[in-house]
Amino acid sequence: NNLKSQAHLKMARIYDDYVEFEPAVEHYQDAVAYSGEANNSVAQSKILGEMASMFAHRFDVDSSDMLNLLSIESAQSSGDSRLISWAYSNAAKNYEYTGNNFDALDCYKNAVLAISTTPEDADLFEMRAKNYEDAASVMDKMGNVAKAENLLSKARLYRQRTKLEQMALAG
Repeated sequence: NNLKSQAHLKMARIYDDYVEFEPAVEHYQDAVAYSGEANNSVAQSKILGEMASMFAHRFDVDSSDMLNLLSIESAQSSGDSRLISWAYSNAAKNYEYTGNNFDALDCYKNAVLAISTTPEDADLFEMRAKNYEDAASVMDKMGNVAKAENLLSKARLYRQRTKLEQMALAG
């Protein structure tokens, strides 16, 4: 079932790239179903997140919102903090794309919180930095320059920690 899910996901991406919406949706739905049968909540969450992005880029806000929530729920059921953070970050990008900046900021906050208790490593520092940068961009669009600068300073700190962690690993 995981193999079938991957095959349908690849087909969905191809149809989406060629703006063939209906076949893309059908293959995404099949990919979600097969990953569900395989009890693969990681794949399910990512597929649902990709579907949400596809709908967001077509400004189908209701479908995108529903799929964002399903992606987050699936990620939470996995218990994988990195996946939960990814799901929130992906939802935030979709909300931002459709102009829902308040929900985007809330999701960026939750993306950072999801990995706040995870043992720290360079990848997590990078994930936090990226979420802070993206949230700063939204704040800047909303006209809150002071808050955007504050978020960017947090992003810089995590970028520095990423570099330090990478140097420590390199030895």
